[in-house]
Amino acid sequence: PGFKSRVPISFHFNDYSCEELTQIGQLMLHGKSMKLAEGVDAALQRAIQVSTGCCLEADMENCVSSRDNGNGRSVRNIIEGSYRFLASRALRDAEKVGRIQELKEDAAKNLKLAKNKDSGKVKSVNYYIKQKLFTPPCEIAKNKDVCDHLRQVEAIDINSVLEENIFLNLHQLCVPLEGQVTKVALSDIRRKVRAIPLLTNEERAKVVSARDCEQGLSILEQGVARVKPGSKMLDEPLDLPMDQAPCSVREVFAELDKLVGLTKVKRVMKELYALVRFSQLREDLYLGSIAEQSFHMKFVGNPGTGKTVVARLVGEMLLEMGAVKSKESPHVSRRCLDPEKVDPEAPLPKLNFHEGSRSDLVGEHVGDTALKTIRTVKEALGGVLFIDEAYSIVQAGGKDSFGMEAVDTLIKEMEDKRKYVVVILAGYEDEMEDFIDSNPGFKSRVPNTFYFADYSCSELSTIGSLLYSKKGIELTQDGKEAMSSVVKITTGCCEDADSPDCVSRKDNGNGRSVRNIVEGSFRFLAARSLNDPDPEVQKELKSLQVAGEDYQNSWNTWYESECNSARNRVGMQRSRCRREFTKEKFYEMNSKKHLEWVGEPCTLGKYRCEILSIIKASDIEQVLQEQVYHNLHNLCSPTEGHPAKASLSDLRWQVRVIPTMEPEDVKKLKDITKCTEGVDLLKKYIAKLPQKESDPSLQEPVVVNLEEAPCGVKEVFGELQELIGLGGVKRTMLELYSLVQYSKIRENLLMKSVSETSFHMKFVGNPGTGKTVVARLVGELLLEMRAVEVRGKEHESLRCQPDGKKKEGTINFQEVSRADLVAEYQGQTAPKVIGAVENALGGVLFIDEAYSIVKAGGNDNFGIEAVDTLIKAMEDKRKEVVVILAGYEEEMNVFFESNPGFKSRVPITFHFDDYTCSDLMHIAKLKLGKADINLPTSPTGADDYERIIKFASGCCDKEEDCRISRENGNGRTVRNVVEATTRLMSTRILQEPVQPTAKELLANKEKWVIEYTTLKQQDLVVTANELAEGTLGRTCAKDGMVAMLTEAIAAGELRSFLGKDEPPGKQLFQIASKVRSAESDLGQLSDQTEVVQVCKRELKALSDAAQVQVAKLCGAGTVEGSLRSYASKLDPTKVLERSMATALATSAGSIESLISLLTSFEDVQLDSQLAAPFCTGCSTTCEEAMADLHKGHVMMSLGSLLTWTG
Repeated sequence: PGFKSRVPISFHFNDYSCEELTQIGQLMLHGKSMKLAEGVDAALQRAIQVSTGCCLEADMENCVSSRDNGNGRSVRNIIEGSYRFLASRALRDAEKVGRIQELKEDAAKNLKLAKNKDSGKVKSVNYYIKQKLFTPPCEIAKNKDVCDHLRQVEAIDINSVLEENIFLNLHQLCVPLEGQVTKVALSDIRRKVRAIPLLTNEERAKVVSARDCEQGLSILEQGVARVKPGSKMLDEPLDLPMDQAPCSVREVFAELDKLVGLTKVKRVMKELYALVRFSQLREDLYLGSIAEQSFHMKFVGNPGTGKTVVARLVGEMLLEMGAVKSKESPHVSRRCLDPEKVDPEAPLPKLNFHEGSRSDLVGEHVGDTALKTIRTVKEALGGVLFIDEAYSIVQAGGKDSFGMEAVDTLIKEMEDKRKYVVVILAGYEDEMEDFIDSNPGFKSRVPNTFYFADYSCSELSTIGSLLYSKKGIELTQDGKEAMSSVVKITTGCCEDADSPDCVSRKDNGNGRSVRNIVEGSFRFLAARSLNDPDPEVQKELKSLQVAGEDYQNSWNTWYESECNSARNRVGMQRSRCRREFTKEKFYEMNSKKHLEWVGEPCTLGKYRCEILSIIKASDIEQVLQEQVYHNLHNLCSPTEGHPAKASLSDLRWQVRVIPTMEPEDVKKLKDITKCTEGVDLLKKYIAKLPQKESDPSLQEPVVVNLEEAPCGVKEVFGELQELIGLGGVKRTMLELYSLVQYSKIRENLLMKSVSETSFHMKFVGNPGTGKTVVARLVGELLLEMRAVEVRGKEHESLRCQPDGKKKEGTINFQEVSRADLVAEYQGQTAPKVIGAVENALGGVLFIDEAYSIVKAGGNDNFGIEAVDTLIKAMEDKRKEVVVILAGYEEEMNVFFESNPGFKSRVPITFHFDDYTCSDLMHIAKLKLGKADINLPTSPTGADDYERIIKFASGCCDKEEDCRISRENGNGRTVRNVVEATTRLMSTRILQEPVQPTAKELLANKEKWVIEYTTLKQQDLVVTANELAEGTLGRTCAKDGMVAMLTEAIAAGELRSFLGKDEPPGKQLFQIASKVRSAESDLGQLSDQTEVVQVCKRELKALSDAAQVQVAKLCGAGTVEGSLRSYASKLDPTKVLERSMATALATSAGSIESLISLLTSFEDVQLDSQLAAPFCTGCSTTCEEAMADLHKGHVMMSLGSLLTWTG
């Protein structure tokens, strides 16, 4: 309140009217020696009205206030935007550009004459103009037409700005999102464009009556922007003469043109170039610069669409053109260097490209944020500050004061330093729109938007072909066809991104996904090539390997000689040696002192290098097979606590694109009721897998020759092979080894390396399936294969000494969890994540239960920040660390879906299947053997022990019989069973009434050794009882859950169980499953297991109570039942009395709970005594009663009850 009395004067700044803003625009033009062509005032006012939402002077009293109504900066952006289109148009007129050049030369001569006339000190140009010693060319009447070419804004220039804004605002509004019909309603389109009043009455009526999104959009585009419906102005390439551009700029554009697609991006880049070049032409004629505008940009698009690459190029182009001032004065280009003028010892100039993120801007403590943001901008001066996923600066929820402070500071720095830095904000389109809208200051300070469209399928296939070509890999014709098919299925791309049939996804057209396909195919290419069974191929491979080693040794000799000589002669550093004395230069110079052959090895025609350079269709298809296998894995198995209910619609969504099938197979797919049959059919068509429930191509072991492998590699593989099961893991590791070896042969022969793939991995599976053990071995193996670099150190084996003797080394294995990555306070999370990654460099960062980084619910801002930081670090440090994300399959899939960045950065998935019963029995025998314990000698002893393990773990041997549980196939469960058996055997022995004396033990040592190391049948019975008691005892006790359910059913209070964490149906299903499992798995042992018999009795009591309630609700025999009674008592007028509605509503909860229980009993397939009373009569009766209610047109909600009736 102290302010009120101390601040007595207030100034209220009203929004400008449209007319005032138009005048402001004209003044801006005049200040730059620009003008509007005749009759263009109306076009400018229209553009301002649409862009700012301003009101006409006549309507100011009724004007709706908005924070950016009448915004002067928005007018500036329109004016500066028109310069881009004017510049592009002007530079295409070669005749006038030529005359401008002539005028420039004449002006230079005239200025020189003026300086000669004035013998005094050299003055500024303005001095000579004022003294009338020099007349600028554009003040001479005969030059008017040429000069107007540089200073007159036409209607087309203003309208192009408006068209661009409309395009960016309405882009993809009518394109459906994944799983939805359309992205927005037509009402959203109407709200999206502010100035609907600008439409004619006829156009307005058409928009209101439009039923189709595309139709409404077309009317808006035509009416608001006055463009042709479906205009593709931004999709058309811009052809500009580049002969006058500096060499370095031409190189930048040549590099840009090599990029696939990106038509809109390339067009806007050329428009920016045209603007700067146009401004230089104006300066040549003394009209003044117009290139002092803001060049900050917004890049919108999905991941992998080229944003980072283009950001570097656009920054470099602006620097080379002088639009952004460099740190060096004058600017030193890194392109078009003259070898004669370059100091060989000086570091090559490079673009100051600074990638920033939330962690670089947001501080840990109050007051730190502004300083960090200012420092980050300062570090990028003279270059580009690129902030990917910029919306993450401010965390969701609107309460991130640190993030908002960073944004406010960044906006001010962007304005103050606009001549010295280009800030590029990048991210997904929708999130970026919300982010920009959240602070009106962004709209006016970020005038340039680059839209990065998803690549089409053909463009992605071209990218794949280019990636192969860069590595010197040739695609067969079948390989090209396979690439097209695999790209379409894997990325979900469209051939026409603007087609209404194209479903929008955040990873459509993802270039990184194509990179993963290519790099994945190298794995299969390497395994196929190096392990080809053909003796002739093996002979050729051996000759290539020997030749490569010879060449490598020759180069090493030459390199050491030349480098040492240069170090002694001029003090050359080792880093400079590596750049100067390359293998390419070695072969080019071909010093016969060290090498007798001429040229590069594979150019001599002496070796069959092509066997290392041909990708076949099978190599690419196996990448898809692997992905489809993981997507469909266990889809048809029941989930924990539920029966198998995966529908065919689930199968269709699991794999994105179902190719055209034969008509009979389409019909078959629709009619299939068995889930596994649907999966097999999909596998056959999508991944060309055999129509079998197992996939031999992915399960058969790879045969790899390890005889010549380094000692350390052999040791790790030896330990890996000793692990039980894990066939898929072992196969993939052998493939990775083949890839590294294959790449080494290629490198020695001066062929391109193919082992630069990311080795980050996803481990999915239940606990106790070996994930942590394998993670350590995987890390060791990659280190032994030199696929992971150790910064600042030469490679050193952890397993073997140089002479081949074994040693014990320790891998840098960092195991972390959410607590190690997510901080308690603002600004501390990113440093924790970066620190965890730094600590794991040269080794493995293992994150078990990785999905816990982000808490369920989507409002965990700290967790989301940790994920964003981790993804960036994984990409930046991909050569120095292996990040392994592990956890349950379902949660890991959801976790990866939550951030599309994971999919492309984690290309390798290891699925840790549950151990089979035979695997677990094998593990149990090994553990018993280590403890010197033998199985019972009785005929059924070994089988009974396996039964106990099956009951305890829920394991299975046939996939179709498996029920997914997080305890299935758990190695830890086996350890617990073995320990329990050993403990109970020890107890039995010590409780024997007669114990042998020491003398008796020595006299009959062999007998007592057998006695004390051999289990007896009674030990198994006691073990089975203890395990069953631990599993079912509390549940089936007198006050256990079954008894409580029975009591609730009998009292009609079953609905009291609703709202608990687990519904009673799921709990009952689990209990009944365990009872059934005990009977089937334990066999005869269950008859001696008391708790199993108790559970059966309790479940029978529950079923009896439920049957009584069913009879009350649904009727039995001649008894009508309350549901039928409700239906029959409905008023003929179909008006439901309040009392009847209340009674129905009260019953709904109990009915829903009862149906849940009935379903559980039916699904668990209990024996006839338990199942028959429910599902033979009750189901039909209930359906009839509820159908009567439904036919009675009861217009009220009965929750799941009426939903269930259909």
